[in-house]
Amino acid sequence: MDKKYAVHLLKDILPDVISTIAPRNIQDQIRLEKIWQEVAEGDAGKAVIVGTKEGVLFVRVESQAILFRMRMRKQSLLTKICQRGVEINNIVFKIGKAT
Repeated sequence: MDKKYAVHLLKDILPDVISTIAPRNIQDQIRLEKIWQEVAEGDAGKAVIVGTKEGVLFVRVESQAILFRMRMRKQSLLTKICQRGVEINNIVFKIGKAT
């Protein structure tokens, strides 16, 4: 069979595909999630991390009221996160279903 048209089994290529898509360091994400749970305190269930990119933490909040409260606490949250060794320089909040 010509190499150009070689058939690959899914089980052979899937690990490479997943490693390309998967975050580079899942431990960092787990650590960030734990830190967020600590610093967000009672609002952690209503404001969940949806991702990070280039030093920006993206958080989805349940409602306008939570959005207002989190924006009021934004600088404090940033400070607490940075004190725990995570390099985040901004938090962006967006309304949406938090779970």
